[in-house]
Amino acid sequence: MKTKKYLVTLASLLTVNFFSWAFQEDIMLTVASDLFVNPENAGIVYGENKFSQRWPASLTPNAANAKESQVITVDFYPFMLRVDIDYTRLTVEIEGEGVEEIWIHNLFGGFSRSGAVVDTLVLRDDGTQGDEVPNDNIFTIDSLYLTATESDLSEPASFINYSNAVFTLVYEDGTRIEDPHRGFLIGRMSENLSFPSIYQKEGHDDLLYTEYVIGLTSTSGAYNQVQDVSGKYYSILPDDRDFLLVSMLLGPLRGGGSFSIVRNDVKGIGSPVFDNSSSYGSNGRLQGIVRLLPSPNFGLLNHEILHRWAVFLDESVGLRGGGSHWGIIERPSTGFGHSHHGAYHTIEPKGGNEYRALLHNSMDKSTKKFNDLELYLMGLIEYHEVESPVRTLTNPTSPRPLRYESEWVNSTWFSYGIFEADGIREVSVEEIVDVHGLRTPGPEHAQTAFSSAMIVVHNRPLLP
Repeated sequence: MKTKKYLVTLASLLTVNFFSWAFQEDIMLTVASDLFVNPENAGIVYGENKFSQRWPASLTPNAANAKESQVITVDFYPFMLRVDIDYTRLTVEIEGEGVEEIWIHNLFGGFSRSGAVVDTLVLRDDGTQGDEVPNDNIFTIDSLYLTATESDLSEPASFINYSNAVFTLVYEDGTRIEDPHRGFLIGRMSENLSFPSIYQKEGHDDLLYTEYVIGLTSTSGAYNQVQDVSGKYYSILPDDRDFLLVSMLLGPLRGGGSFSIVRNDVKGIGSPVFDNSSSYGSNGRLQGIVRLLPSPNFGLLNHEILHRWAVFLDESVGLRGGGSHWGIIERPSTGFGHSHHGAYHTIEPKGGNEYRALLHNSMDKSTKKFNDLELYLMGLIEYHEVESPVRTLTNPTSPRPLRYESEWVNSTWFSYGIFEADGIREVSVEEIVDVHGLRTPGPEHAQTAFSSAMIVVHNRPLLP
């Protein structure tokens, strides 16, 4: 396929002034911010912005433990820190009784307190270390500073993922039990990164905003559903956005995201033409809502926005898997991000009814680009520009590999997912067109510029 460049723009209310990313040569997505309202006419001005975020914990029960206490939430106040400049307070809420302390290990020198690097954090629920209410099952440690290596400082702002952090519950009787919860995120930013001002919309005590993001304070379940959020949004703002990006920081939700398609006027992609925008407060403009758990990143946005057009192909074509992702297909890349969503670099027989599919290298950004079939469904290339046929497994016993195998070839590790299936089927692009018709509108008339709004829903205002 001849390499082309396509531009898709998302004018968005984001937390920084301008973001852009190019996952490959074929398509570049650009997210540009615009002003929410004129700050001079906005009402109350709050000068300094200290970001906070609630990072929810897993609620997976630890059935092997005699004690039933478990971590519910992990909070930093504030969440975004300048390295060795800003300090934060960490709280961990648990269920159960009899816990005296919580120890957090495997931090690899990521934090300091009282001028010394701390490898294990000890949180207490006794009114000390910044603990607000003793014996309320919210354990606290304050005055934490973030440390970082030079590699951490390569971007103006980023998340640091302490995915291997271990939480140990220390009981009053001396028993120590490792909680099933693992890890947390914290935000790091450059000391030169400027803070936007925070404004409050007059007449709306639960709505704060910067130039780039809207914050809704949810109390008593006021904004637990995306329809509640969009309804509030459209009660104040004009109906001029194609997507709403909603970061829901409420409740014990795992990281990730989801996409709710609201309206579709595109033919030939497998989705019926429909318009449910009125249910969300829009009068025919809104196309979808991206729900981000808990916060946006470019890979996640790429993945969820792709769900606007994929994958809705009919089961008879044999390319669609579960959750509106690909089945087990052969493609050198996918905008969904990695092979767990169905696209593998190659598929080949292994012997008997087993087949092996070469996983994309998760460290190689070129494998995260939108492939040609996705570009066609998005309306960016013609069907005859898609490399055909598309190879896929027929009747696999499982959408996920039964096991994994690796081999070392020419100083490179290759990892494969092993599947059982009836065979390999080749699906031509003409077959897709025969079933669904041509993608309409095509590249000449398809929409390529989109606007969006970024909304953060939290149980407290976005203030210090």
